[in-house]
Amino acid sequence: MVLQSGYVYSKVVQQLVLGRSEQKITARISHPVYGRSESTSVAGLVVCVQRKFTNAAGSANQLWTFTADGNITCQVRTSN
Repeated sequence: MVLQSGYVYSKVVQQLVLGRSEQKITARISHPVYGRSESTSVAGLVVCVQRKFTNAAGSANQLWTFTADGNITCQVRTSN
């Protein structure tokens, strides 16, 4: 369930929301047919289902923005 407040809730357990962790990941993705010859590297932060925080500091990583073209981004920007 998506709310205008920016939270993405679980319909079944509304205490659970989509959240961004501080754990960074990197991966190399290969094309399913062409294999390693057609691969690319990706990097980002882990997205997971979390218990909804009630404090402002914790809930900042649980607020999302949706764009007209269907993308979803965390409202908190990462520092490089």
